[in-house]
Amino acid sequence: MKKTEAGVSTPIILITICLILLFIAVAQVSAGVGGTTPVKQEKPRDISDFLGKYLDMRTGFIAKWNLDEAKEDLAAGILSSAEMGIVSQEYAMNDRTPSITVDSTTLAIENPEGYYTWVPSDEITESVAWFVSDQKNRDAVSEYLSSGTIPDTDGSGRSVRSHVTTINNAISLAKILEDIQIFAGIGGDELIQSDDISYYPDPGFTYGSLDPSIALADALKKGRDNEGYANLLVIQAEQGDSVFSANEDDMRMLFPRNTVWYVTREVVTDSLALDLPFTPANADQYSKVRVLYVEEMPEWYQERIGLIEPQSPY
Repeated sequence: MKKTEAGVSTPIILITICLILLFIAVAQVSAGVGGTTPVKQEKPRDISDFLGKYLDMRTGFIAKWNLDEAKEDLAAGILSSAEMGIVSQEYAMNDRTPSITVDSTTLAIENPEGYYTWVPSDEITESVAWFVSDQKNRDAVSEYLSSGTIPDTDGSGRSVRSHVTTINNAISLAKILEDIQIFAGIGGDELIQSDDISYYPDPGFTYGSLDPSIALADALKKGRDNEGYANLLVIQAEQGDSVFSANEDDMRMLFPRNTVWYVTREVVTDSLALDLPFTPANADQYSKVRVLYVEEMPEWYQERIGLIEPQSPY
């Protein structure tokens, strides 16, 4: 057997080196499995860094097959669960029923009794009464919240800013007790088209009613669209949502400020009948109505279409 100058055989040296290398490899694997080595946290990717991969290039939206591809990437570790959530939301927002045109239809709702219990303070009652009493007051609030310009007082000496703060606090405290449909009428020029999605941005407090005839009266006052249709929003409010009961007589409801509503379904009809469990405040039959079923647009989508500035995750 060949020996080195120190008298140790070459095979023994090679075996020793192999054993040392094997020990180091086993130690590294064990450290990874046991979790003793901290995992490096990667910087979260911007939405645009991964979302574009799953967009259908023909439509700009995520189709069913794109969603399946995203699920495969999630299983492979290419997508994080948070990123998959965004892909799924994007798919859900655009997997909506297309616009339906019918000669006539009936809008039926259930009795909303028992949806709300809360007695507000006198200050809240005063501010809400000021807001609902005149369209000029509501327009002034929207202008103030979007541009910062507003008269100093409401005419009685109280700051308009104070009214806005009071209403804001009231809505944040209010909760509805059951799922209900709330209706809001908007002007024909208030619905915006962008990225093949229709939406209504309201810088103020969306002012609706449980009575669709009241909302339709609001829509008619604000004006029909260029095709002659009145726009009626149908909002599905869920138990626990912050919605304030502003006026019991008209069943008026207020939503939080600066809400953007996007259309998930649209029914265009030349004749709309109302089937209500109570006597409507106005007529129960309307001509040329665009019934828009809407949901609140998430902030990340508002960022994508440029409604708000992107927020840094750091």
